[in-house]
Amino acid sequence: MIIFSFDTETNIRTATYSGTITDPEIISAYRELHAKPDYNPTANDLVDLRLVDQLNVSNDSLHH
Repeated sequence: MIIFSFDTETNIRTATYSGTITDPEIISAYRELHAKPDYNPTANDLVDLRLVDQLNVSNDSLHH
C-alpha cells in the first residue's frame, strides 16, 4: 500500500509505503497522484519505507 500526504506549510509530500510493494502498485499509485487536480509538481518528496515488508520492484518502475 502507498499512501500520500501533503504538508502545505513545508511543501513536503510524503509517500508512506507498507507491506509488499510491487511494480504495478507503484505505477498505479503515482499515476493516480499525478491525475489529481491538486497535484503539486513543485513539492518536495519524502518516501517512508519503514513499514515495508518486501520490495518486489524493478528499476524501470522506480524511474517511471
